[in-house]
Amino acid sequence: MTNRISSEELEELFADKVAIDTKPVVDNVNHPSHYTYGKIECIDFIMDKDLDFCRGNAIKYIIRAGRKEGSPWYEDIEKAIKYLEMYMAHKSKTNAELGG
Repeated sequence: MTNRISSEELEELFADKVAIDTKPVVDNVNHPSHYTYGKIECIDFIMDKDLDFCRGNAIKYIIRAGRKEGSPWYEDIEKAIKYLEMYMAHKSKTNAELGG
């Protein structure tokens, strides 16, 4: 004979241990919503593609454009362009130094 506990008894036993909250958990440090919509998180894409700092930031700003509260979409696009320009300038300088 097995001793079984009913679901009501379980609920009663753990009622003070389980917090029920219907609000979604927001984690603006580890998983901000303006980077986590869709099927893959922004940082996961950047790391999977092994992107350098400038290209990674450009992608980040393009992805979040129009999604971060208080940050107009056009400012994020301007930031992305700035990072791409920095990348291009760095690559041009590096190629010139290498004689390419």
